[in-house]
Amino acid sequence: PKVVKVVMETQLNSADATTNKIGMVQIIIPRLQLSGAFTISMTADGIANTPLTGTALAYSDSTSAGCGITSGYYARIIEVIDNTNWYDNLLGLAAEGGDFEVPIGGAETMVIYAIPNTGVAFKVPNNYLSFTSGSPTVATVGANTGIVTGLAAGTSKISFSITGHTATKGEAYATVS
Repeated sequence: PKVVKVVMETQLNSADATTNKIGMVQIIIPRLQLSGAFTISMTADGIANTPLTGTALAYSDSTSAGCGITSGYYARIIEVIDNTNWYDNLLGLAAEGGDFEVPIGGAETMVIYAIPNTGVAFKVPNNYLSFTSGSPTVATVGANTGIVTGLAAGTSKISFSITGHTATKGEAYATVS
């Protein structure tokens, strides 16, 4: 064949040794014109090692317009993440509104947002988080509810982290009055 479609796949790994494979990267060249200077050889064990050289040719199809491509393209590079956790790409956690006030005997439910490396911050359900109060005599907090109850006048640091992944955390101060 003179012009072929080439699909190359490679494993995508994270730096975490315990869950190293997180997906794959796929490079698709829909039209590759081979140089003609190659020999295909195969062995009995099914392993082939054949260097190919060629030139990618511009390609356009009806599905290209949906991707915002108005003219031809040479290749598509697709990242497929299939073995990762929702919190793997986070910079940190933040409390909506930051520090807050709670009346003595009153309660406030904290709203926590995850801040990703790329993209838009998103609300995290409180049952995915662990909360602790720095001054439990001033304010208590539900371990997985984020409900802060004011007990006595003062300030308490409320810390929160992802349950089972304490490296991603945040804090806010509750002033009880």
